[in-house]
Amino acid sequence: TIRRVGLWPGRGRSNDGSYIGLNSLNSAGMTIENNVVDNVGYNGISFVNRTTIRRNQVANFCLVKSDGGGIYIWNRNKRPLEGITI
Repeated sequence: TIRRVGLWPGRGRSNDGSYIGLNSLNSAGMTIENNVVDNVGYNGISFVNRTTIRRNQVANFCLVKSDGGGIYIWNRNKRPLEGITI
């Protein structure tokens, strides 16, 4: 269970990569499951290619920053996405 993450504006970095509840942007080939993510400043769960997301509960995200999502994939190199299961 991950609750109340990144809720203070100005306490994180600018741009992307902060105020995130669960961040696996540096690890492809992950399985992220059975989590509760609630009250997060930006993205609830952020991930990259070859990742499985299942049986997670995500609520109340983007409370500080906008243009994110509850479950958010970031394609930094703009390469074709593959191996993603949600």
